[in-house]
Amino acid sequence: MRKKNKFRIFLFLIVGCIIFMPVNINYDQNMGKKSPYGAIIETYNMIKASEASDLKDLWLELIDERIKCYSETSDYSLRLNNCRKYYIFKILITAREQIKSAPSIGAFMRCVRDCPLAFSLCNGELAVEAIEADCRDIEALCVEVCLDKYWRGNTLEDFSE
Repeated sequence: MRKKNKFRIFLFLIVGCIIFMPVNINYDQNMGKKSPYGAIIETYNMIKASEASDLKDLWLELIDERIKCYSETSDYSLRLNNCRKYYIFKILITAREQIKSAPSIGAFMRCVRDCPLAFSLCNGELAVEAIEADCRDIEALCVEVCLDKYWRGNTLEDFSE
């Protein structure tokens, strides 16, 4: 009789460990951290709350070129290699011509490459009511936010350390 009780306790502990161990591991890993989706939504809401500058029309032209290139290119790798690289390059050149300050170019380019995501989020958020012009404005605001974070207002002293 005693061996049966020990076996039942042992079996109960093994089953309990199998059932509850993955839950505890996942709980500890996510404790106190933002999910990547939460960070994206937070950034998107920040973009929607920002204001456009006088460069908005220039960004809208570049966004129209990107949208046209994406619509003409069905291969995803070509979109990335041709359309997105050209889009980022043109934004960089335009910013260099229009804004006279010391940028953090690497961080700026990483930020700008995600701006088409703001366009996609806008399309998904507005769904049926989405007017492409509204979503283009959101993408232009994303470029503005990237400029504010990594370009505008920086001086050469900010990068000398």
